Amino acid sequence: MVFLNSENQMLAIEKVLEEMQKAEETINSWNAMWWEEYVDCVLPQEYFDRFHWENEKLDSEISKIDQETKTDKYNGIPLKSIVLGDKYNCDIGTIYWHGIKTNNSIRRIVFHNDGSIYLEKNSIKNQTEKRPRRISYNASYNVLLNDFNISIILDQLTNDWIQKYQNMFFLMALKDNVLTERFDNIEIVKDFHQKTKLIKITKKVEEKTVIFEGKLDTKNNVEIATITINTHKGNGKINGIYKIGVNRKKGIFANFYSRKGVKFDLTIDPILLNTAREMLLSILNAQKDRDDIIADFVNSFLNIIDKSLIKEDVNFDNFEINMATVKQIENRIIEMIKSIKGELPLQGLIQRIDNCLNLNDIENRQLATTRHKTLKLDLKSD
Repeated sequence: MVFLNSENQMLAIEKVLEEMQKAEETINSWNAMWWEEYVDCVLPQEYFDRFHWENEKLDSEISKIDQETKTDKYNGIPLKSIVLGDKYNCDIGTIYWHGIKTNNSIRRIVFHNDGSIYLEKNSIKNQTEKRPRRISYNASYNVLLNDFNISIILDQLTNDWIQKYQNMFFLMALKDNVLTERFDNIEIVKDFHQKTKLIKITKKVEEKTVIFEGKLDTKNNVEIATITINTHKGNGKINGIYKIGVNRKKGIFANFYSRKGVKFDLTIDPILLNTAREMLLSILNAQKDRDDIIADFVNSFLNIIDKSLIKEDVNFDNFEINMATVKQIENRIIEMIKSIKGELPLQGLIQRIDNCLNLNDIENRQLATTRHKTLKLDLKSD
């Protein structure tokens, strides 16, 4: 529970109650019912001094109170106040709406007096050939901020008898003007203020953990691109780390870090550099769908190694990272968000999603006039 000053507390209460009213109207239009629970309730000490069996007889409203969270301590301005047994004033800090059931789903909404609102939806019907998809999600936001977070799981029936179900994870989150988007193991982080973008991919390749990170500048030019390869022992512990990449200011680098943290520069030893080359080749050979980003990076780096450019003071003007896959991933995430937006019962959440999508569109239009689908990293060694 976040404690606010009195002015922000009053504003939070006003906005949460407005959200509750609009949500109730939406849910009623679905002809859905739910039951209400009161959490973080504040009662006078006299209430706690009474015998439990006497308190139970005070009022039917007592059945709505979460007995585990009741207290006699101040908990901020309440969302709602009730009187138990015409005697005890009860201030309610949090209200749960449970069991909001429609034909295919069940939802839960939590309203806090600090302005926080949480929504959860779960599908309740199994997939069939006619309805192969199930979508579940949870979302949260605060009425005092523009930030929000929504994560979605798509559970889909496939035609593969070995892997009957396929799960896909989607995320869109805005915090302090930084947008994080995720589709399975690919994460894209955009800073709308700094106009920068970070692409991160984490995956397992055989007995290795591979992490790709690419940082783009205000014009979508790559500033830094790195592959980190964690090798593991039989017990799963990290045995050694390869870190290979390119930096607009510093050029090419390829290092190995031992289990004890000792650093080895692979570029000064042809044998060690060949070890890095073989490691990159093994990753390249294991690539599958949606791994174009890693594959393009590895191919470009292998080309530099094979031409022995890594030791020379040259311009790296042919280092390319194909970003078409990134655009496809972004579009896939946005399509998923849009597909569920119409069923959200919270107007504040819908508004925040719309504002975020508008920011994204503005940025894309600005970049479209100066960029191509393929981004080049034009480097000069110092």
